[in-house]
Amino acid sequence: MIVMKAFEPARIKALFLPAALLILTLWLTSLLDAGSFLSPYLFCAIAGAMAITANRGRMGSFSGRESVCSLIFAALFALSVLLANYELTWFANLPKICVLLLGGWMIARHVLLAALRLEISPAAGPLPAGKKSGRIFCAVFFSVSLVYLLALFLCYRPGILSPDSIEQVSQIRTGIYTNHHPFWHTMIIRACLALGMRLFHNINDAVTVYSVFQLLCMAAVFSYACMTLAQGGTPLPWIAAAAAAFALLPYHILYSVTMWKDVLFGGAVLLFVCAAHRVYRDIGRKGLNFFLLALGALGSCLLRSNGFAAFVLAFCVFFFKSGKSRKKMLGILLSLILAAFILIYPLLGLLGIQQPDPAEFLSIPEQQIGRLIVDQAALSGEETALLQKILDFDAVRKNYIPTISDPIKIIIRDTNPAYLREHLTDYLKLWLKLGLRYPAAYLKAWIDQTKGYWNAGYEHRVVSTGVWPNAFGIEALPRDHPFSAAITRWVSVFPHNPMFELFRSIGLHVWILLLCFFIQIAKGKEGWLTCVLPITVVLSLLVSTPVSNEFRYAYAVFTTVPFLVLTTFTGGVSDER
Repeated sequence: MIVMKAFEPARIKALFLPAALLILTLWLTSLLDAGSFLSPYLFCAIAGAMAITANRGRMGSFSGRESVCSLIFAALFALSVLLANYELTWFANLPKICVLLLGGWMIARHVLLAALRLEISPAAGPLPAGKKSGRIFCAVFFSVSLVYLLALFLCYRPGILSPDSIEQVSQIRTGIYTNHHPFWHTMIIRACLALGMRLFHNINDAVTVYSVFQLLCMAAVFSYACMTLAQGGTPLPWIAAAAAAFALLPYHILYSVTMWKDVLFGGAVLLFVCAAHRVYRDIGRKGLNFFLLALGALGSCLLRSNGFAAFVLAFCVFFFKSGKSRKKMLGILLSLILAAFILIYPLLGLLGIQQPDPAEFLSIPEQQIGRLIVDQAALSGEETALLQKILDFDAVRKNYIPTISDPIKIIIRDTNPAYLREHLTDYLKLWLKLGLRYPAAYLKAWIDQTKGYWNAGYEHRVVSTGVWPNAFGIEALPRDHPFSAAITRWVSVFPHNPMFELFRSIGLHVWILLLCFFIQIAKGKEGWLTCVLPITVVLSLLVSTPVSNEFRYAYAVFTTVPFLVLTTFTGGVSDER
């Protein structure tokens, strides 16, 4: 009788919440020594506890589609946390593995199901595409650009230039170009510098012209996103919050004046996402929407090395999902892909512009092979001989870093890069063969090389400051205004203060992006398609990233997530057609 009472439905329901909270507590404590940021895990655990409480008594009210989406999202989240922290378990501590999987699964599933019932109350009515929405654009553009201009002229003039920036300026000054840093971004820099030199006859003022151009572009895109939110019915307080984030978060401020390809790329991805949202919602003028859609698509293809592949993958999703109902949109995107391909490959070949060497694109395979060498995995004489033609094994064992592929690239370039280029097929076959023999080593190498993009977050450079030493006379100008001290204190606290870990965690923002994606699918809305390009950008990093946790590589996620969150929770877009 006692056993029967223990299994009564009412008693099971009563015990479920305490048991679930216990599992979440064990899940969180299991991650105390994870080596990543703790605050995103804490945030997820609290969100999970609130969601489990909110879902009590209504688990049977969810549709089949909603349940399936929650199960897939839960599996991805739980597996990502377990894999990223494999060193805590070595896949041998069964109790901890069960806690990590069960806790992560419960958090993600209940958060998604609870989020399906959340909705931001829409404004009284969507703003028409006229004067009122224009005022939103102008107000946000003025506010954001003012902050960026003050930061530039009172604190960071002529701009922030890293070694990559100086390399692009060097190409412009010498006339010897490569596509290692996207050639067409270098051409944008060249045009701004040429205009600046013509107007001011000074290299620092010329660089300032580029910084002003870039920050105005970013302010315009952010304003376009806020205007689109207003026209879609998002209440003004939420729009103001998004505008404040774009204007005041330190990485947006500093990136607006940093000569990096990643900045305009992040703007291009957001521009495309906003324009696609407008097309799906039939917001505003169709001609302008398609023009900005094309501009965002072209920028997404040309402004980062992984952008073209990410956009092609996104287009495949659009094509198979939209079909004939979006003929015009698909035709425009296909034309732009073909144009971008011509601009990146045949045209640059005719111009004699050198493409990056194979070692640049093989970061993940290089790290996996390097891991085998460091672990002294058994290799045949033939395999060893082939690898030693491009790699010094002793140098690999001495310099291998699990989270960055640059040491392996340098070894290849110092040994015999031409041989790799000429025998690339042989090395790919060997890489596949060794992967089938040593899958665990390959998996660990891949996790260490990519986990910064799908786990809680790790300490790493978020922003750059100052001007890298150079031979061109570009130098940071004196900062002697009270505003300089204020903004310097603000941006210097942000990268290392635990209070801001949630705002700079790449993995947390990727989880939020996926949450929006699955919510839109679960609701049967076309809005999930606007999440596709940021997701494919992340996927492209997972197969090619040279650094495990480079914030600027994922900047497109940070530019798009505020917009996608607000469109997801203010009704999304129209029903699937």
